[in-house]
Amino acid sequence: MKLPDLLRPIPPFELLPFALRPDLSAQLSEVRERLARGKQEELEDVVEDYKAAYSAKGDAFGEAMMQLALADVLMALGDGSSALELSKQACDAFKALRAPEEAAAMVVAARTAVALCSSGEPTSTTPQFAWSLIAEAQASLRAAGKALGAAGSGEAAALELKAEADLVIGEPIAAVAGAKSALRCSRSSSDLAKQVALLRLLTLASLRARWVDEAVKASNLLVTKSQELGDVLGKAVAAHIAYEAQSTAGQLHEAARWAESSAALFAEAGNVHYQAEALLCCSRSLSGRINNRQANAQQSNLAAWADQALDTAEKALTLQRQCCSVKGEAEALLSRAVALLGKTRSGSSDRETITEAVADAKEAQLLFTDISDRRGAAASLVVQSQALATREDLDEAGQALRKAKEIFRKASDADGMAGVAQLATAYGTPEWETEMESFRDMPKNEMSCARAGGMGALAESKAWKDHVYIMFSGMQGRPVGNTVKKK
Repeated sequence: MKLPDLLRPIPPFELLPFALRPDLSAQLSEVRERLARGKQEELEDVVEDYKAAYSAKGDAFGEAMMQLALADVLMALGDGSSALELSKQACDAFKALRAPEEAAAMVVAARTAVALCSSGEPTSTTPQFAWSLIAEAQASLRAAGKALGAAGSGEAAALELKAEADLVIGEPIAAVAGAKSALRCSRSSSDLAKQVALLRLLTLASLRARWVDEAVKASNLLVTKSQELGDVLGKAVAAHIAYEAQSTAGQLHEAARWAESSAALFAEAGNVHYQAEALLCCSRSLSGRINNRQANAQQSNLAAWADQALDTAEKALTLQRQCCSVKGEAEALLSRAVALLGKTRSGSSDRETITEAVADAKEAQLLFTDISDRRGAAASLVVQSQALATREDLDEAGQALRKAKEIFRKASDADGMAGVAQLATAYGTPEWETEMESFRDMPKNEMSCARAGGMGALAESKAWKDHVYIMFSGMQGRPVGNTVKKK
């Protein structure tokens, strides 16, 4: 899941006690519900019609509200520039009406500008402009809070908005501090939804700061509060965040349990895409557990985990094909290949199983190549290499590994290069011995840490998605991509 989907910030019109008209409240609820289910394509025309109807009646307030709703839809569709322009128009309209809802419009504009800056796509929106909008929105929230008799809510909302921006732009330590301050301001509030949103923010920021123990603690409280709230999608997201925390902590048994739980909840919420992603996370965790416990677990347990990893990967593959997601299908094929390799480690496979793993990895490589995902293609080559080596086809395994090494080298991916070198020495081929020496003293997560700090890196969330490429599992008992030490 992408960061905005995990973060699920409080909707702007729920940050303060705005007195929304019933017709507008119902329409905004409809928009949020459809967006939560991934139905943004069908929403654009619906909201445009609402907006046109208010305009025809001369209802400037209603038209401005629908501009903000349309901005949310356009952001979900990937048109951030148009979303930003609409939100700025709504700001001007509310200002002309002297309405406190101007603060909500400023929040939409600020969040949109930050998202544009961190998207990694070409944009005229600069970080300086985004931060200026954040400052304006904070001032507007504080002023509106006082005007509405809710100064504490205004302060908490201002702190939360700044913490969100810090997290998205890549300042997780500042985001942790901001989330804690906002939680303190909201402590006396009975608004459980706001507390849950702030706990999501705190957990995700702690994960980005690599404060694993604090992230696990916050995620446990998040799950409890989300269950009290009763929102199915919220519970699904909380379970997924708990999965992220446990996976980062290396607790793969708990990670798999939370991933399985989130998949069931996403299915209940009607979001097939996220259900498929959660199933993949479960499969990867189980495959990682096989590798970690291969030396000390009973064969029957290893076999059971391998069967479950394979089953969940196959379910995810079916769903990703239903969603027509090429990237999702490639990731599911890769996870199934890794699960098939897990069966070899559990002693419950034959040569046919290994051949199936090779075929899945090759198909995944082709799909990743088609969508220009170099890291995915390289990962698929590594899995091919592992499967071929298991089958004792060392020459072909070496060729696949050399291709992967070249892709990682061009991408300046230190984790990938080091992983290739470690796997190569396991093959015992002399030409790889010098290769391993050149990486022996490399800080394994140097490139991942560098990616984590930059504007735009967070949009792809590569540092969080290192666990996706579990294909390095088995080397020194853990995935190379999961080498961040707990602090």
